[in-house]
Amino acid sequence: MSKRDNARGIDLRGYRVLLVCNYAPDGLQSMLRFGALMEQAIRETGVAVSVVAPVARFGRIGGRYRYGGWKKWLGYLDKYVVFPTTLRRTASSNDKRCIVHVIDHGNAMYVPRRRTEPWLITCHDLLTVRAALGESTHINPSRTGCLLQQWIMRGLRRADHVACDSSYTRNDWIRLAGKGDAMERSSVVPIALNHPYQQISRVTALIRLAQVGLGKLGERPFVLHVGSNERRKNRKVVLAAVAGFRQKHDCGVVLAGAPLSSETLELAKELGVSGTLTEVVRPDNDLLEALYSMAHALVFPSYFEGYGWPVLEAQACGCPVICSNTSSVPEIAGNGALLREPDDQKGITEDLLRLLEQAPRRELIDRGFSNVRLYSVQTMALNYTALYERLLLETPARIL
Repeated sequence: MSKRDNARGIDLRGYRVLLVCNYAPDGLQSMLRFGALMEQAIRETGVAVSVVAPVARFGRIGGRYRYGGWKKWLGYLDKYVVFPTTLRRTASSNDKRCIVHVIDHGNAMYVPRRRTEPWLITCHDLLTVRAALGESTHINPSRTGCLLQQWIMRGLRRADHVACDSSYTRNDWIRLAGKGDAMERSSVVPIALNHPYQQISRVTALIRLAQVGLGKLGERPFVLHVGSNERRKNRKVVLAAVAGFRQKHDCGVVLAGAPLSSETLELAKELGVSGTLTEVVRPDNDLLEALYSMAHALVFPSYFEGYGWPVLEAQACGCPVICSNTSSVPEIAGNGALLREPDDQKGITEDLLRLLEQAPRRELIDRGFSNVRLYSVQTMALNYTALYERLLLETPARIL
């Protein structure tokens, strides 16, 4: 792609992109992977790129850091007291003009009031912001969390442009921004998978499962859910749908992600599926790939999502997807999934039964493969470089 193809002659080779990434000790693995993916993807377009992120200094005091208790406040010193100065210095320390790209809207507070370079923020979702404003998103932020979300919104409003992962999130942004130009200063840039998931053979999948003591999953079909115990992830409907499916077909259920809560375990017992339930805590990419490749289907009935990674991951691995028809999920799933109301347990059970038939199963898998191809790393990189050019054209003359 040429970096000089607009009327004003903006040439990205004369600029560098400064990616502002996350504080590693917080353990936000998806954002850390996204940062690494963005660095590689933008660099491969020929644009100069560098990365800056808060460094653990205070966070190393008193042993291992964790995002909670008094240690969290030490991390805040690293992120919100020390790092902003480092960021300003880094943005002005190169002979090339700089475009600052904050890759996680949770760091929007870094946007300064006064600046000489354009600032872009990637916004993944505004569910916690909405909860802090009193809207129901099945998230309950603390009092401190509500103050943090207000700070995030102020930073988003200061940004020169907000790139949203989905139209759903962009609509939230336009509605909540309280600015007349929120629509013009925002766009939708879907993000690519941060791991090259693909369908693997049953033999390869079984080997990976056996290596972590999960070889028995190959003995019967299983339904997969990837997520957490948060109410919005809706594990209760997954278990209820599997209980209905088991009345007509033998199967297990795998809940991958966060450790199961006592409430989830109790519900599984009440529904009679605890004996077939397998917990897989925080699987790595290779193990997830094996689970997707082996599963009868991914059931993903979330009430609220800003994106919906597991849907695309499953499609890339040839796993049929049954998901909710709410928030961003149908937008991301495209026509490569069966859509249901989040609480439609009976409908999800019917879909699980329908996927026992080879013809509809094969058709859904093929549609999933077609959909996930729209989310390539190359497409994402080209969309962002085009946005950088647009941003340089549209930002005030003080920046150029």
